[in-house]
Amino acid sequence: MTVENPTESIPTQDSLALEKGVSDKVCLVPGDYFFIECIEVANEITDTEKSDFLMLQIEGLSPFPLDQILWGYFALEGSDHYLIYAALKDRLALEKIDELEHFTWVIPSFIPHLLLGKSKEEPASMVQSLSQVDKAHSYEMHLAKDQALVFCENQSKADSQPESEVESDAPEPFEPLDPLEQVEPATVSLSTNQLWAADIRPGDFKSKEQKNRSRLGIVNRSIKYSLFFLCLILVSEIGLVLANTWLASYTSKIDQQSAMVRVIEDQHSLINKLEQISQNELRPVAALERANEVRSQTNSKIIYDAVEINGANSVTIKGTAGSVNQFNIYVTKLTQSGYFKISEDPKYITRGGKTTFTLKMDYQHSDKTL
Repeated sequence: MTVENPTESIPTQDSLALEKGVSDKVCLVPGDYFFIECIEVANEITDTEKSDFLMLQIEGLSPFPLDQILWGYFALEGSDHYLIYAALKDRLALEKIDELEHFTWVIPSFIPHLLLGKSKEEPASMVQSLSQVDKAHSYEMHLAKDQALVFCENQSKADSQPESEVESDAPEPFEPLDPLEQVEPATVSLSTNQLWAADIRPGDFKSKEQKNRSRLGIVNRSIKYSLFFLCLILVSEIGLVLANTWLASYTSKIDQQSAMVRVIEDQHSLINKLEQISQNELRPVAALERANEVRSQTNSKIIYDAVEINGANSVTIKGTAGSVNQFNIYVTKLTQSGYFKISEDPKYITRGGKTTFTLKMDYQHSDKTL
């Protein structure tokens, strides 16, 4: 946004509001509407007391009551002096400079000059020239995110020479510019604290507006964070739906393949059992034949009720004998045969002339015969 010579046109509110797109944000009031004074402020006065001190100063200098003027102040850089300035409300109203509450900032047009001009004049002597600064400077400005004002000197305008200063029509010799000597346009900014002090609207309005903007900032940040968390929740929900879809598909595939998996597991189990049998050389028939041969040699009344043979050729015989002596003879013959080795002490019990026993032994295969 470029501001050039605001006082050359009729100072209506539209012309003071700069260009289209920012007409609801900044209003620069020409300097010739203001009474300006430079005040030295003692270092003993704290920052919180300066506003009240300067208000007393402007009240003493102005011939009009404070409710009839619009005033503000600006701290001069590198100095303990402050510019205080005031404009009559009725005069501004006659020039259609009203309804200032709709703007973000309302400041005098000489404020950018103080920042960009870097005047070497003494604070007390610069007051007389401030009302004419609009005719000598042009600049660009924009609002930052925190509503601070950033000013940038328009180099092409600043370097141009006014026609009134041209004394001769004779062409001047062309001298190319050294790129190293070209100066970047000056850029300065006004913080929100400086702008609140420089703003000319009433103090009650500025205090209320400051609170409203603070609340609005909190609301905007809350909305931004809420939108962020909402997006995060939506992304999480989408991820959850995709994960559930994938899980359902995966579970369906497992159910479809479970029958085939069980068949393969049964086959593996059978193969493992066959491998164990082949490795242990299980011989259930031979073990039972050898035990029967020993039993026939004893001529005893030994009867098998149950015979168990596991994968390690371990034989468990449960049965009955005519007496304990017959059972002991049978056990002795089994041991002497060389095919069997008693693994646990035999268990037996005699009731009603009948001996019931449990015999556990290991079979050792051999091709010899008894």
